[in-house]
Amino acid sequence: MALEYRKSHTAKDATVAEEIQHIISSFTGFSNGANMVDRLFTYLNRHWIKDNMAAEASDSESLSKWGYDPSTGEGRMKATWCARVANPSSIIPVYSLALRWFRIEFVEPLFNSGKFLKKVHDVMGQCRNSG
Repeated sequence: MALEYRKSHTAKDATVAEEIQHIISSFTGFSNGANMVDRLFTYLNRHWIKDNMAAEASDSESLSKWGYDPSTGEGRMKATWCARVANPSSIIPVYSLALRWFRIEFVEPLFNSGKFLKKVHDVMGQCRNSG
């Protein structure tokens, strides 16, 4: 997807607004498709994934490195979410997996290239200087 974006937006005259509009429309289409696939897997999400997420969350030893104190029970929810996000092989719903993939394959390469951020900063600087 990032490669497709780069090929279609190599023109130097593309404005930041056009690029942002393209990103928004790409994400909207991707998100809608991921949501449809997620609904197809409703049974899987409801039973198998939920059970596996509960099994992962019950492991106090792995949660303790994320700030969970088993003696007081404080910080369990935050530690559970941190552990899920940090573990690339964790069991998560299909929609969450799709959003993670979009971030890794599209957003991170876009921001790591620096060109897009430079354009955004230039436009922001022009707006500040003009007003």
